Amino acid sequence: MVASLMLDNALARLDGALGQLEAAARRRIDAERSRSNLETELALMQDDRARLAADLDGAMAKLREIAPHAAELADVPDEMPPGPPSFHWHNDFWTGCDALIHYCLVRDLKPRRVVEIGCGWSSLLLAQALAKNEAEGCPEVAVDQIEPYPRKELLEALPAHWDLHEAILQR
Repeated sequence: MVASLMLDNALARLDGALGQLEAAARRRIDAERSRSNLETELALMQDDRARLAADLDGAMAKLREIAPHAAELADVPDEMPPGPPSFHWHNDFWTGCDALIHYCLVRDLKPRRVVEIGCGWSSLLLAQALAKNEAEGCPEVAVDQIEPYPRKELLEALPAHWDLHEAILQR
């Protein structure tokens, strides 16, 4: 139920984003109006609309394609259950549409190798998606995690074959 609501929210957010992008294109055209003629304005508008429509249509198509995997998260609890750390929706970082789409994409793409930059709650959800893929016959995935300040209590719940690299990538 939560996953379905989040997917609906993601679709609504994409629709809202298209409206914002169209508004930005109109503002750009308005700015050009003082320096340009009508023909240039129309060309700019057509170019922006075509690009935005293609991107939005692709994003919406991908969301519809991966949506069936969202139902797999129906039993994810809101709060952390007793026992070892596990993904739950009210964690302190990785939640909402980002987490939902991340899970669904991993399930859909079935990667053979993952490089995760920044680890923690997202890693727990990644482990769930990869375990589900493996249960369906996919090979074990090589996972390299890069995290300068790992939360050991979260990462202890991950598969032993995952490699953690404690490194700072940004300076």
